[in-house]
Amino acid sequence: MASLAYEADYQGEYTVKDRNILLVDEAFQDLFEVVIQDRSAINTKAFSLIKALNDLLASRLVSFAKRELAPNWHCLIHHAARLLFERIALLEAQLDSECMINTEQELLLASQFSEMGFYLHHFSPQQLGKLQSSLQPILSTLKRKVLEGHSSREKLSENQIPRPIVEELNVIFSQSGLLTSVHAGLGAAVSVSGFSLEISVPKAEWWTSRSPHGQSQPARTAYFHRDETCFVPKALLYLSDVNEDSGPFSICPSSFKQERSPMISAVSRVWQYPYHLASHELNTVQIGEFKQGLPLELRGNSHYGFDVPDDTDTSEAILVDERKFLGNSGTCIVFDGYNLLHRGGLCDVTPRVALQIMLPAQVPSIAKWMNVLSGIRTV
Repeated sequence: MASLAYEADYQGEYTVKDRNILLVDEAFQDLFEVVIQDRSAINTKAFSLIKALNDLLASRLVSFAKRELAPNWHCLIHHAARLLFERIALLEAQLDSECMINTEQELLLASQFSEMGFYLHHFSPQQLGKLQSSLQPILSTLKRKVLEGHSSREKLSENQIPRPIVEELNVIFSQSGLLTSVHAGLGAAVSVSGFSLEISVPKAEWWTSRSPHGQSQPARTAYFHRDETCFVPKALLYLSDVNEDSGPFSICPSSFKQERSPMISAVSRVWQYPYHLASHELNTVQIGEFKQGLPLELRGNSHYGFDVPDDTDTSEAILVDERKFLGNSGTCIVFDGYNLLHRGGLCDVTPRVALQIMLPAQVPSIAKWMNVLSGIRTV
């Protein structure tokens, strides 16, 4: 069932049969339209969405309670609801935002981001040199770990980037027009924030634990996924030359904004929460029981690339659609990871050095909507 999400995107709509899921979708859409047209009625519509979510929660509560999985079911609904409210908060920010386009290049990039979900940028040698110089102490530490034989992502990546480098990146992105173009394309102001500087090496084995249907190697579509949060676009900056053997970043262009059911979309992004964030850890048998207890529509997940068997129609459709980004050091792909199916490629021969940069949008009403989550009853 893991490929359900992909098949909905590429091969036609889901047939949503569960009435409670349909009611959540309808209530969400009503609230979405109210935000656009008449905010004075937003509290009433928010109550309707909470009621629909609670009805969906109640619809399977007894069944899950018999298996002692009720907390996990509640956890799933709660986190899916969080993503629905994040989308509403982003919409409010988009409606209140104004963006001044300064150049034709910014207009072009904004249009590409809005219509395709990504654009390419190439940093100048001066900008790249300055950035590489700032990151050199961190990069030296990571390279030393490679020489010591480490291959895990945890050992070969660094998320704690010093504040001066963050400020420098904000200046570079601002001067290059990247922040303005993402602002205009997304519809909400963004800034440079979180980071992950990573070296990918050929002997890395972090992805080998998941092989579908008895395959001895990971699926050819391994790691294709969508991101969880709707208001955090990303930029991937190559700090080394990247060719076919370096595990290039890639996207599936046809996947952009093709998800249809809001509730199914949300659940697919939080499928791991029922057993990772619940009150107790589930074993393999319990995980299987939990998934079997879900409505059929909610069994897919947004990280299904690992689970698609090779040489199937679904696998071939993904691979035919895949667009890989090869490029020299300084190549930067700015993308909407929420709406685009994407992955960092598996490094085969040549190591890849890349800096992933978060570009979170300013969504002032997010705290208000997170408080609304308390309206989903506990179990």
